[in-house]
Amino acid sequence: FHLVGHSLGGQVAGAAGSALPGLPRITGLDPAAPWFEDEDPAVRLDPTDAGLVDILHTNGGPWWLGYVGISARHGHVDIYPNGGVIQPGCKKPAAGALEAILSGELLEVFQDLAGCSHKRSTVLYIDMLKKGSCPYIAVECNSYEDFEAGACSEGRVIDLTNVENEGFSGAGYMDTFAQTPYCGYHYVVAASVSADSSSPKGEIKLTLTSSKGQQTTALLVDGTIKAGTTQSVTHLSDTQLGDVTAADVSYERTSIMQTNTFVIDRLTVMSYRDSDWWSVL
Repeated sequence: FHLVGHSLGGQVAGAAGSALPGLPRITGLDPAAPWFEDEDPAVRLDPTDAGLVDILHTNGGPWWLGYVGISARHGHVDIYPNGGVIQPGCKKPAAGALEAILSGELLEVFQDLAGCSHKRSTVLYIDMLKKGSCPYIAVECNSYEDFEAGACSEGRVIDLTNVENEGFSGAGYMDTFAQTPYCGYHYVVAASVSADSSSPKGEIKLTLTSSKGQQTTALLVDGTIKAGTTQSVTHLSDTQLGDVTAADVSYERTSIMQTNTFVIDRLTVMSYRDSDWWSVL
């Protein structure tokens, strides 16, 4: 048997697993947090409930602030799309509170706020089962912040359509788009900024071009461009690039009073899907 449960159903699946020794697998889709998170494992979903307990976290956070799912690791494999808190295209609960008050439709608005990110776990899981043209992968990492900063290039890549055969235990992170197809291609873009640069503030975008002409644009820096450092970021593209052979740099400074002098000594791109590195500069 393979039990799959969403929200409270994820916790019910855990209870079923406790009563059915030897259950092979339970998949929890953003299991409910209120009255379960941080409670004794005997009363919530935990790794002892099945041979493999994998969890997709999409709306974890304090339930009294409007978040519904658990945020802590409660499985053998815990996957956090977009950090596991707010999903692309969904509002933060606090951001919608004023809207709810002004509209007079408190129940409807809060149902949408709680439901959007919370329900996204079911949508993503169904999309994974379809095994479409783009890959559903997650990357082993210490945190979502490290993942976004491109600091997990040595982490293991997990095929989410084949979790039961991956032999992986730990936390994985991924990015998705706001609408179907939700999956894409993850790249680490790293630029070594020359020590001769003047550390201006601004926004750097890189348009990467492959040998076959495919392009994608990554936001490398939005803030201070630190001289003598390597600036890196994880970028989600809707295009599979192949060999990256060129990059166009776009820079927009935040103030006309600031200098805009910076030099990129080296630019590399890595595909998480294939573990290929390309040196563009």
